[in-house]
Amino acid sequence: IFESNYIFWNECRRFFSQFIFAQLIMRLRMIALCALITFALNRLWSIIIEIDDAFLEPDIKSLSNFENDKPSDHPGFTTKISDNQYSDRGRLFLRQFSGKLASRNRRSTDNKDGRVTEKEAALNNFSDLLAMNMSMSVPKDLRVVVVGDSLTRYQYLSLVYFLKFGRWIDPRARPSLMQNNHYGTWVGFYNASKTVLQPFEQCDCYRNGRSRRYERVFENRFFLEPDRNNAVTYIQKFAAKFPFRSHWRAADAHQTHALITNNDIAERDVLVDTLRWSEFIRDFIARLEPPPKIFIFNQGLWNLTGYDIGPAHPEVQREIIDAIAEAGMISVYKTTTKENGAVESGPATMDDYEQQLCDMADYCYDLSWTWMVPQKYYMDEVHFVEPIYSWFNIQLLELLYSISEDIF
Repeated sequence: IFESNYIFWNECRRFFSQFIFAQLIMRLRMIALCALITFALNRLWSIIIEIDDAFLEPDIKSLSNFENDKPSDHPGFTTKISDNQYSDRGRLFLRQFSGKLASRNRRSTDNKDGRVTEKEAALNNFSDLLAMNMSMSVPKDLRVVVVGDSLTRYQYLSLVYFLKFGRWIDPRARPSLMQNNHYGTWVGFYNASKTVLQPFEQCDCYRNGRSRRYERVFENRFFLEPDRNNAVTYIQKFAAKFPFRSHWRAADAHQTHALITNNDIAERDVLVDTLRWSEFIRDFIARLEPPPKIFIFNQGLWNLTGYDIGPAHPEVQREIIDAIAEAGMISVYKTTTKENGAVESGPATMDDYEQQLCDMADYCYDLSWTWMVPQKYYMDEVHFVEPIYSWFNIQLLELLYSISEDIF
């Protein structure tokens, strides 16, 4: 009996040993397979980036390659303030550029008699833009606040990069500030952009990974460059559904602040939390130092008409315009850019609420020409790649120049 029991338990032990060993081998195989898949995906992403570079290359050969150049290498650049900060040549360039963006051929809607259609004429103008030299002088004494969603964020980053370095972001640069996914995480993106723009930008920014809880997203950027006396503020605001939030008082915005890196810190010490546009204009924007002169705003793709506190609501439109005027600022409404694929539908019209805001604001910054942007210049369904944001800003600087020649 003893010998039988011994044999039985010995066989059981050997069986379980083999079973555990088999499970260990299986787990190791799974780990190796996961590692192999991860490596393959990373390699595939690298190949996609390389293909993207090659795809863009033919269309941007005529753009100035600023990667290793000094501002003095490009006529039209100035690195020091002078009495003639903005040349007649630069003014002519901006007007020609903006004219091309806004041009519409109204002569014909068909092509039966050999005349170009409106769509064809606009697309021809778009192709001409790629051959234009984008060299221009850096403005001075800007006092601008821009409010909007992620599209406005990328435009802000393009603008302040130009204000700091005197050149536009190279469309071929990798990683690119125009694509947050190049940096792995949102904290990585915020840190990278703040590092590139230091010591001139402070970023009250935090976003919890892939969370879609936009009510917990902070992204308020404050750029101040003393040599040219330029101050540009970006406030992320998703229409009316999600509040404006800040950890800082407006008067402290340009002081040195550490970047927020975890959710616990982000949810502590929130000093401002409001849904209403008029409140955050009066209680925060109006208290910034130095005081802003121009307020540029956009509702973006967050046209939440069901909310009676958003810019699509007529009463709120008047409240916003009045609050901007009370703060002594000029109001500029920026129209919403068109989504990927709009080029297939042809020339776009402006939504009614945007037309109302354009009529009410002091100036209308019309980007409806973006319907003609080819699909390869989109990062996804709504966001662009360079040089599109640079073009937004060239058009914006022309508008600002028309408001005040003193900025150039």
